[in-house]
Amino acid sequence: RQRQMCIRDSPNPFKKDTKILITSSFKRNVKLMIRSLSGEEIITLLDDELYPGYHVFRWNGKNSKGKRVSSGIYFCSLHWNNRIADTKKVIFLH
Repeated sequence: RQRQMCIRDSPNPFKKDTKILITSSFKRNVKLMIRSLSGEEIITLLDDELYPGYHVFRWNGKNSKGKRVSSGIYFCSLHWNNRIADTKKVIFLH
């Protein structure tokens, strides 16, 4: 059975920015977030309706205030219907 929503990212690890590809097989309101290892929300890349297909987003290693985050491991998570649809580990290096 194929997943209804999934995340892929490249490159990983990254220094400048990483491309996040979301594949969706249906129309839904979704939230795409970057979180720290402790669960702190770093930035929300999407909080809107997503149509079926392939969608590309970029994260430049900055938080919601525009400041570059520390090197380390982060999680990119895709939420819909108050559940996590998919999560990927993202490694940011300076």
